[in-house]
Amino acid sequence: MAEELFGWEAGAEPVPRPSPVLSAWRALTARRLHALGLVMVAGLVVVALVGPLLAPYNPIAQNLADQLQPPSARHWLGTDQFGRDILSRVLSGARLALLVGLLADAVALFFGSLLGLVAAFSRRWADAVVMRVVDMLLAFPYLLLAMVVIAILGTGLTPAVIAIGVVYVPQFARLVRSAALAVREEQYVEAARALGVSRTGIVLRHALPNVAPPAIAQATLLFGISILEVAGLGFLGLGAQPPTPEWGAMLADSRTYILTDWWLGAFPGLAIMISVLAFNLLGDAVRDAFDVGGTSRLAGDPRS
Repeated sequence: MAEELFGWEAGAEPVPRPSPVLSAWRALTARRLHALGLVMVAGLVVVALVGPLLAPYNPIAQNLADQLQPPSARHWLGTDQFGRDILSRVLSGARLALLVGLLADAVALFFGSLLGLVAAFSRRWADAVVMRVVDMLLAFPYLLLAMVVIAILGTGLTPAVIAIGVVYVPQFARLVRSAALAVREEQYVEAARALGVSRTGIVLRHALPNVAPPAIAQATLLFGISILEVAGLGFLGLGAQPPTPEWGAMLADSRTYILTDWWLGAFPGLAIMISVLAFNLLGDAVRDAFDVGGTSRLAGDPRS
């Protein structure tokens, strides 16, 4: 009788659930462009880890006898105005770009999520204060806000990381607050509150697992933009300082020779373009895998 009522079959074997790793892999490679983005990001990570070891020359060593050499068998991507090998500098710059982008993204994700959760689960006046500060930061153009932060902290990589992190904190704050407000009104949260669960416990146990998928998807999408912002600050001379091999600074150095020695700016620019494209494709894959705005395919419902 119970079998007929609930649709069970006598002697049926339970269907094993796929592992989370396998589910994540299938979701991230469901489309060709998503798989391409995953492969490109993996390649960038490998280059960042071992690229400086594979560089044929010292990326900061000058050799004026070989200055402004076009691509050849000796220098595959040519040399710059100081005789430095472009390939070696591009490979070394990959580690710097990914590291700075990762740190800036982590700063924005942590503080933005913290502000969003505080705003969603605090009293109305605290929510209003936090969100008005966020709105004020959003009123500034991103690069201008980063320049203001660097004007306060000074130039260099550490100020650049902080500046880019501050720029994207408001986006995470608004996103996380919106997701947390939806969780706050759920019945299981009301039940937990009625049972005496503290506000911190509700945030950690119920809100955080639900706001994590959209926040992670947003962080992946913004990683490529962070790399672009790092290059922009380097182009303006506000990021890494010479002779550090940084893609934006390399583009800035190539401006004088853009009409005669095209390789000086072409290859650093191509590296930036590939990096941004790779993380945009991966970000789309993560967003679709988490099914942001719907039911997550990677993270289960915390109520289950």
